[in-house]
Amino acid sequence: MRKLLFSILFLLAFTSAFSQYKKEFGGCLGMSNYLGDIGGGIKQGRQNSFADLKWQATRFTINGYFRYKISKDFSFRGSLIYTRLSGDDKLSKNPARQARNLSFKTDLMELMGTVEWNFFQQTKMSPRTSIVSKSGKKRMDFRAYFFTGFGAIFFNPRAELNGKSYNLRPLQTEGTAYSPITWSAPVGLGFAYTINKKIRIGMDASYRFTGSDFLDDVSGRYKTSAKGSFNDAVQNPNDPKYALANRSPEVQTYQNDGNATANKAGVNYNSNLPYGANYDQYFDSKQNKTVGSLRGSNFDKDGYFLLNITAGYVLKGKNKYYQNKYRNIVNRRKVVKKKTRAKF
Repeated sequence: MRKLLFSILFLLAFTSAFSQYKKEFGGCLGMSNYLGDIGGGIKQGRQNSFADLKWQATRFTINGYFRYKISKDFSFRGSLIYTRLSGDDKLSKNPARQARNLSFKTDLMELMGTVEWNFFQQTKMSPRTSIVSKSGKKRMDFRAYFFTGFGAIFFNPRAELNGKSYNLRPLQTEGTAYSPITWSAPVGLGFAYTINKKIRIGMDASYRFTGSDFLDDVSGRYKTSAKGSFNDAVQNPNDPKYALANRSPEVQTYQNDGNATANKAGVNYNSNLPYGANYDQYFDSKQNKTVGSLRGSNFDKDGYFLLNITAGYVLKGKNKYYQNKYRNIVNRRKVVKKKTRAKF
């Protein structure tokens, strides 16, 4: 899969080298943070806001890109992005999430195409005594842009049990098979300085909408069969097929009969129920997690934030603004060819 993504990116970049427009190649390094079912804030249920972000779960992202200048105001950018995401219920202050005790990490490979709209541009911003050309012209430009696009991501959620990492998708922790490939759509803002018409540095921030609710391997309910139910997890604490489906037993106390000590706030997780709902109807009299009880929220897809520092190099080949102009030199019979470079 990774070889295929690299091949596609190389082909697009190679093709753009023969275009008439200016090209830019570069890379980004930044931070990532996940918004989904695991972790979250102190309130019951998923909030879909910054309140659910846990800064302790911030990870990294790195990518390479090429930018294709369509016009003065619009550009196309193709990117190949590697991102790590993670989440842990231990980071939440909500008792129900802490008792659910789920965690994950995943590495995403993303092939992305975005369109950038330069809604603000200012040229020649540097002072004359700073970055200047031989002719004394100032050579630093600034632009701010909005971007959106569409792409595909490959993901593989994992979790650790007794010091060993397990792939969660094959275990079907909710009894549901799902694809490791889905779509993504970013919405974001960025800005960039272009120095000496060659070096471009900047920053961008975006939120990625996705087509999957399983980036974290959590979506709806516990398995609807006996496998993966609360008692199976208690009786098989070292079997990943059961223990990773339900991790509440790792943080609960138990009576001699093996049932969880009654603790409604600590045992029940009702993330996708409306506030004020009668939660009791979803659980048995012992307050155990029953077969098919709620494990997460299937009302919203998972997403994540990216914050990047960007650095690129602009290639200045011939383009539609590059013309050959001729002039006669006084007292000379030969014609001298004069080149006029494109405005950046």
